[in-house]
Amino acid sequence: MEDQEKKVWRLISKLDVCMLSTLSGNSIRSRPMSAMARPEYGDIVMLTDSHLDKDNEIMRNRHVNLAYSDGGTYVSVEGTAEIEHDRALIRECWSAGAQLFWPNGPEDPSIVAIIVTPEMVEYWDSDNKFIAGLKFAYGLATHTTPFMGEHKRLRL
Repeated sequence: MEDQEKKVWRLISKLDVCMLSTLSGNSIRSRPMSAMARPEYGDIVMLTDSHLDKDNEIMRNRHVNLAYSDGGTYVSVEGTAEIEHDRALIRECWSAGAQLFWPNGPEDPSIVAIIVTPEMVEYWDSDNKFIAGLKFAYGLATHTTPFMGEHKRLRL
């Protein structure tokens, strides 16, 4: 059986887009972000523009949530975030997608990295949508509860 922490990092690594949720006053704001899992450092990194609200929200309250899904696997990451201006880290996380948002490249001073250190992770790992749909239909037809996948919650 795969070590649960390794499994969490494997799941997060294969899901490269998440919804980043931050607190904005009394409201919760979520937005899609390209995320790079770095299990060797125990963190997840996203690039963003320093002129947007995310960095200000994180500076006021570092608690964030990252929600991942591909329709068969779901991962919720509770953690703390920090804003980093380190150009080496930004270059490490650079991608063709980032180039579309920042045509001046990774040296653009408006780019910052959001580093999230996971504290609690919950995941649901099941079959793809088609197989899950078949299991669900079979359960309805036979009046049985199908096994829809593994669900775990763990502290990192």
